[in-house]
Amino acid sequence: MVSNPHLSAALTCVAIHHLLAGAMARSNRRRRRLRRILAMCQWQGGKGLYMQLNATAPILAVYANPEACLKKDFRVKRSSVVYLVQMLSSPKDHGWGQDIEVLVLLYSLAHGLSLSVVGSAFGIPKSTVHRIIKHVTGKIKANLKTLISLPTADELPEIADGFGQLAKSPAFHRAAGAIDGCHIRIKPPGNEYHKEYINYKLFPSIQMQAICDSTGRFLDVFIGYPGSVHDARVLRNSPIFCQSLFPPAGWFLLGDGGYPCLEKTSGITHTLQGPSWPGAGQIQQASCQGSVCGGKSIWKDEGSLEGHPFQSAGGQSKLCP
Repeated sequence: MVSNPHLSAALTCVAIHHLLAGAMARSNRRRRRLRRILAMCQWQGGKGLYMQLNATAPILAVYANPEACLKKDFRVKRSSVVYLVQMLSSPKDHGWGQDIEVLVLLYSLAHGLSLSVVGSAFGIPKSTVHRIIKHVTGKIKANLKTLISLPTADELPEIADGFGQLAKSPAFHRAAGAIDGCHIRIKPPGNEYHKEYINYKLFPSIQMQAICDSTGRFLDVFIGYPGSVHDARVLRNSPIFCQSLFPPAGWFLLGDGGYPCLEKTSGITHTLQGPSWPGAGQIQQASCQGSVCGGKSIWKDEGSLEGHPFQSAGGQSKLCP
């Protein structure tokens, strides 16, 4: 036993140094071995094994078959998967490849499965599934504004014409969009705020406020408020309202009775609740329910709004802007 405290500390430092040096040496040997394997695979004319899809996995065998439908397993069309892969691809990509990373994220969102189950389906480690989901989600969020953006002044007349054609009435010649909300089912937080996420349909959710054009294309989204919050309160706390971002002066949004009828700030007007004069039913066709719910139905068909719950921390979705 060493009685000198200074000598004891020195011996401890030496021991730690040897342990770290040994760990570093093992790590370097492993890296050299992996580089040799990669070089051998590339020399043989193919990609490294870590970059190839495991075609023996049933879920990947479905993707490898160009005739197979992907909606059952991924809840999106093949064209949507291809578009995502192309949008997120980069010349600096490495590792598992953009295809499998997009598939892992979509499969996880489509079924609400644990990391272990998703990893078993693709034949990859659980830690890799976590890294892939975080990485791809971040890339999608970074590209969100290229897909969902407010229209320019030149695009507004075309949007208004779309609403006018739906309604077969010139009354919508200044309609810049339609606003509505929906509930995204989540696993609620296990704390005292649990009840705040229970909506009027009696399931836990966070809210998505969306503005769409006449074709159902999303122009703006605001996500994250608990399901129990009223639509009007969500609107009042959204950047669209607080910063008066949209619509511009002289234009208006179409909304249902859940929103205040405002002339200033946000320019929201209510659609008719029932046919009271000839043509009113046609105007309802161009209402908020006709546009925003059309966009939501596409998302429900392509993704998951009220199917499997998203895993969330405090009710905040990973993709919330």
